[in-house]
Amino acid sequence: MNFTLLILSSVVLPIGLLFSSSTSINVDYAIFLFDNGEKNMIASMLNYARQHDPNALDHLNFRIIFMGASVDAMSKEPFCHYPDKLIHYKELGLEETIDRHWKRDQKLSQASIEKLVQGLNVQKKVWVGVSCSIFEQLLRYYQDHTTAEVVALRDNPNTDGDTDYFLVADEIQSIANKVAVPSLIASAKLNPLSQQVAVIGHGPTEEWCDQTTHLNKQEIIERLHLNPQLPIIVYAGVYGDYYEECFNSFLKLVPDEAIQVLIVPHPRYQGVIEKKNCAQLSNHVATFSIVGEFETDPTKKAKTVEALYIADAVVTADATSTVVSQANALKKKVLYINAVSSEVSNRLCAQKLLQKINNTEDFANVIQKTLSTRDSKQPSSSKDVFELLGIPRDGAKLLWEELLK
Repeated sequence: MNFTLLILSSVVLPIGLLFSSSTSINVDYAIFLFDNGEKNMIASMLNYARQHDPNALDHLNFRIIFMGASVDAMSKEPFCHYPDKLIHYKELGLEETIDRHWKRDQKLSQASIEKLVQGLNVQKKVWVGVSCSIFEQLLRYYQDHTTAEVVALRDNPNTDGDTDYFLVADEIQSIANKVAVPSLIASAKLNPLSQQVAVIGHGPTEEWCDQTTHLNKQEIIERLHLNPQLPIIVYAGVYGDYYEECFNSFLKLVPDEAIQVLIVPHPRYQGVIEKKNCAQLSNHVATFSIVGEFETDPTKKAKTVEALYIADAVVTADATSTVVSQANALKKKVLYINAVSSEVSNRLCAQKLLQKINNTEDFANVIQKTLSTRDSKQPSSSKDVFELLGIPRDGAKLLWEELLK
């Protein structure tokens, strides 16, 4: 079994294992992953290529260098089909531990950057995400010292936000010669006179819509031990310094009525905040369950798309979360519970992609109205998020074509 397969089978590296980057790997294309956002973009692209252009994919000389939160996905679909194309960052000689706790604005030592780039001889294209400052270091190196085309790949369709993602993303995009963005609105800060801009859609959102055609609502509800007669409210967790306060505000606003609240933590943090704050809830009628792919209990194990699919309404504290566009694409009502409004939240509320909730009475009224749409078989949201944000269709295809250009 080769080293990459060992990585995929265990994910955690053996302690004391020595690595060597003395032999440079010659590749045409290098794709660097850190967070779930860009990982999902690449996953949807690979799924498209496997189905529609398998010959080109099979003969493509590429490598995916993975680190951070993306590590957990490499043993799963579709990455597991390409073990010889996957490179764990440690294989390139890095001594740092770049796990899900690595801060976005944290950088590698110069020695580590040198080891990394010396281990890869990239001929044609380098793709980096915009989710961590390591990508800024890599982008600068490959732009300044190689002839390969370097592209900064953005995964969030919004242009502004309050989380550290946007601070880092803006910095990386500002120095990139070429940027691929999922929406027209996300290109607003770019300079078309000095930068190449490619609008490549958001394949994961379309993939989620496709997946729901194969989901069985009754099966999901039964597996999670839910009552199909009662409202199902899904709270999509986010992160950031403000998040815990927002989450506690949400818990206080939940009507103590016969409703079921599914809490889906952000995959990067796996429910650390949510589990702590749900330990002593005062609600007597409303029920709360924390679910996610990271759970091992079958009654709590669920993909985010499954939770959104069975939801009567979705709640978020972050207007810029991709869940907002994904839930709207699934025609779900999205509620915003955050004491602080922003330019983005105000715009999305004006476009009716979000509805701000200020008190328990508002919350209860929305639940009742949403239930009436459930009974009439009408979607709880009728807005076209693709049109409103300028997200082109066929995102996975567009991304694949961009890679092959």
